[in-house]
Amino acid sequence: MANNENSFLTREEVERMTGYKLPSKQRAVLDKCGILYVTDKDGYPSTTWYSLNNPLSVRNAAISGDNNEPNFDAI
Repeated sequence: MANNENSFLTREEVERMTGYKLPSKQRAVLDKCGILYVTDKDGYPSTTWYSLNNPLSVRNAAISGDNNEPNFDAI
């Protein structure tokens, strides 16, 4: 599958990424990593490449303005 930000990962890709076949274990890994997903009728998580590459911790850092640049106004 093409690695398009809007594309959903296949079940096989989620399995390979999380290391688990069981949907409950997959969801636990995604939750721990802060990756947003939706659950299908069978309990399997579905997520996009964007969510995988931009977990909540990265998004929150960008929103809060955390960066490693010096504060030149303090000089």
